[in-house]
Amino acid sequence: MDKIAIAGASGFIGKHLKKYLDTRNYSLVLLPRKPTIGDLEGVDTLINLVGRGHVLREKSDDPFSEYEEVNCNYAVELFELASKQRVRLFIQVSSIAVLGDHTCNEPFNTNSPLAPTNDYSLSKANAEQQLTTAADKSSTGLCIVRPPLVYGRGAKGNYERLQQLVTLPLVFPFGNLKNKRDFVGVDNLCDFLLECIKNQSSIGEVFLVSDDKTVSTIDFMRFLAEEKGERLLVIGVMPIIVRLLFGLPVLGLLLKKMFVDLEIDISDTKEKMGWRPPFSLEEGLKKSVTNDVEFD
Repeated sequence: MDKIAIAGASGFIGKHLKKYLDTRNYSLVLLPRKPTIGDLEGVDTLINLVGRGHVLREKSDDPFSEYEEVNCNYAVELFELASKQRVRLFIQVSSIAVLGDHTCNEPFNTNSPLAPTNDYSLSKANAEQQLTTAADKSSTGLCIVRPPLVYGRGAKGNYERLQQLVTLPLVFPFGNLKNKRDFVGVDNLCDFLLECIKNQSSIGEVFLVSDDKTVSTIDFMRFLAEEKGERLLVIGVMPIIVRLLFGLPVLGLLLKKMFVDLEIDISDTKEKMGWRPPFSLEEGLKKSVTNDVEFD
């Protein structure tokens, strides 16, 4: 089996990817925070999962510099090491956020222009551009994967907050909000990353990935609540009430972010790679709430 190196193996996606590849008998190299060229000896594919995620309560005096250092500069340095060691393929796990924080009537697709809206997405977009430039001068192939919100056992950030919300004894006044969003389960993402390793068609491409099922945020929360054995209480209220809730500190930012449209068209991904998500959204959510201490 090919030797696969993972940068960021201790994170949420990294833990799942390690297990996913382990069960398929791949030889794995879990890179240290500051790898050397020797760490990549004999490596066929390097998958970069290292990243600084969204921070709701930012404490840094210069957040952009921190995002840029981790999300962009580190990725470029890692690619340079891979290039020197003649690694065949470098997979950069980016984010759908490089295309914007919401869609308007039309879903994002592989031809959508870069339109980052904050420090996080700008650093991810910068990484994509600099990696593409570096790959043009290298024998190491580049593949960029842009997932939306990734959910699964052990996920942090907005998914963890949604899990907490659906267990609270609250009435959610969002029954009239019919937004459209795409998500991706961590197992579907891992399966697609494996397809990128195996399929030569991944080299030089940018892919959007999702569960291939568009749902409203409130329906996503309903599915999640059901899998946790909870019943989500939802009512419809006047739009002005919803706008007031969106104006709340911290919680309002989460609600506003999660209840906008963010649709993704993965038809190009399916066509070029011959890939279909092996797990449905409902199956992914069921797996996300099962007890597994390895991912807690």
